[in-house]
Amino acid sequence: MASELIMMCQHDGKFAAIRMNRGHDFSTVIHKICARWSNLDPDSVILNYSLNDTEHIILDNDDDLTTMFQNAELAGIDDIMITVKDGAKFFMDEAVLVSPTAKSDTGKGKHTLIVDDDDVIPSFCSHKKVKLLASDWSDGITAVGQRFEGGAPNFKNVLRKFAIERGFEYTLSKNDKVRVTAQCKYRTVKKCLWHVNARIMPGNEYFHIVSMDLAYTCGFAIRTLTNPHATAELVADLVGDDVRNKHQTRPVDVVKGIKRDYGLNISYHQAWWGIEKARGLVFGDYVKSFSCLKWRDIFPESGHGYCLLHLKRNLRDHLKGTTRAYRERVVSEFVRCAYAPTREIFHQHMTKLLSRDDGKVDEFLTNLRYEHWSNAFFRGQRYGEMTSNVAESFNAWIDAERHLPITILVDELRKKIMNLMSERREEASKWGCQICPEMDKRMRASFNESRTWVVSAAGDGVYEVHSFPNVTVDIIRRICSCQKWQLTGFPCARAVIVLSSSGKEMTEYVDPYYFTQTFRASYSTSIHPIPTVWMPERPVDEDFLLPPLCKKSPGRPKNKRIPSRGENVTFIRCGRCGKMGKHNRQTCKDAM
Repeated sequence: MASELIMMCQHDGKFAAIRMNRGHDFSTVIHKICARWSNLDPDSVILNYSLNDTEHIILDNDDDLTTMFQNAELAGIDDIMITVKDGAKFFMDEAVLVSPTAKSDTGKGKHTLIVDDDDVIPSFCSHKKVKLLASDWSDGITAVGQRFEGGAPNFKNVLRKFAIERGFEYTLSKNDKVRVTAQCKYRTVKKCLWHVNARIMPGNEYFHIVSMDLAYTCGFAIRTLTNPHATAELVADLVGDDVRNKHQTRPVDVVKGIKRDYGLNISYHQAWWGIEKARGLVFGDYVKSFSCLKWRDIFPESGHGYCLLHLKRNLRDHLKGTTRAYRERVVSEFVRCAYAPTREIFHQHMTKLLSRDDGKVDEFLTNLRYEHWSNAFFRGQRYGEMTSNVAESFNAWIDAERHLPITILVDELRKKIMNLMSERREEASKWGCQICPEMDKRMRASFNESRTWVVSAAGDGVYEVHSFPNVTVDIIRRICSCQKWQLTGFPCARAVIVLSSSGKEMTEYVDPYYFTQTFRASYSTSIHPIPTVWMPERPVDEDFLLPPLCKKSPGRPKNKRIPSRGENVTFIRCGRCGKMGKHNRQTCKDAM
């Protein structure tokens, strides 16, 4: 009986000869294959071979390996051709977009690279058009001589709505009870002459428009979901009747209602102030009511997202006992559900996911609420971040401090974060671009990628990009049929070529999340040093609190996080000490 067999493995156009014997099990086969192709994930490798005119024989477990040895012996051969496939890519039976992203640690010095290979953007879907209650606001300012019976407050309210619906910003150069003058915010920078001047006319208390120029020449007069003129005063005007009729109106209801009826995004803070203004609370009542607020009230819209990478591992572990091919099909469909940008697309993929289920997937999803892992149900904007890379980077950044006693640990973290914030604040002060340099680099790369594509205008801000495949881009609604623009808030390559071809200012179509100003605001607050030189000495006879008595647990204390179910720990051989572990030559700490 033949005890040895040469496996001629083929993957991605390359070949490798692997010697196997009957003493090896299937996991050894997978390990040797992944050692030859480092880009393969052991959990997603799919193997098959052909023998005696029978093609695509599955090799998935120890029994299959034994059968292959027996068949090779009967055929009188000592080598066999093995086809190696990456299951994560093989079972993507629909057009998806994979954009691997990498992030480094949060500080300088040692870097930890964490790769997210789950940036899967599903195909597009259609949306129903809804007539918003704000559609008539754009006709609020009409002509010279127009009268506003409510005086200056009424005029400013109409002007505010007019600017929101037209999608531009203005400043008030004159603002009092007698005269109000509004002009383009970019009057000096872009020489835009848009202005409206209104004042009280002699003999009555009515406000009249005395002069105006509505020719807006800045080039980005578009509708936006957020606008600085969506103030608490506007919210009070919009929800005043509901607040007075329903005393239990919550800010979260106002946020959702204004989003539904007017297509505007407002913060919880704006909604709360709008309600209070509509009710006419004075400051003392405000202080009293705010002191009674609970947290679940202050942060009702804060979303809690699960890490998709860990969910995939947990799902694979939950499906143990099934074939590798079935597991990869289920995991791939689960990823599509997670990235689905709308609930309609989510339910389409969920139907496909459950149609292949034998009860295990439904059991896995029982206590997994949609808003914690699906883009379609998530409360807020994830900006394409589907993993816990930020937390993993921070853990790697403080790896050297984690073993310290608690008081020293807190102080070391304080100093480390203090230095980090100072360095990034200084670094950001040198940036001259409107969006962060890294995102500016990404936009330039998208432009270079899309320069050969042809753009056709359909009208009303809708364009068709003739790439592969062809996509539709709507710059007014800020959507692309590839869905990446909607999920990340940053124009994709198709949107970039459309904006460039139509002469638009591309940075005006980027979510403020990526602005340099936002980055600077994140690090604007300083962590002040805590000097010990002037601290008073504690009297020797002063009573002080001792730590509680506790029994030390047996064994060596753990200083590494507990891996989740299904998480694979990969060991490598250090080139310095020669030992197997999770360190390399650069991070080796063994004495030589």
